[in-house]
Amino acid sequence: EFIDAIVTSEESGIDKPNFNCFNLIDEKLNPQNKRLNYWMIGDDPIKDLKGAKIELKAFTILLKKFAKKSNHFSEEYSHIDYEIKDLSEISRMI
Repeated sequence: EFIDAIVTSEESGIDKPNFNCFNLIDEKLNPQNKRLNYWMIGDDPIKDLKGAKIELKAFTILLKKFAKKSNHFSEEYSHIDYEIKDLSEISRMI
């Protein structure tokens, strides 16, 4: 009930951080080219979250449980809006 569409790297033809996957999700959900509110949850600050912030202006959430590195307060990771340790924390945000 919370997910409207998914794009896999196989569907986009190239792995993240290539922006094609973010453009595909926007095409699926937004054929009228309106301003939508996207959320992106990922465990890689660059591959998962930076492209979503740039291309979709998504609210980005870093799943730190599996993240290899994170420094939310550094300039390199300024595109991360929120950090969680477990996916169960998402229900509290919704």
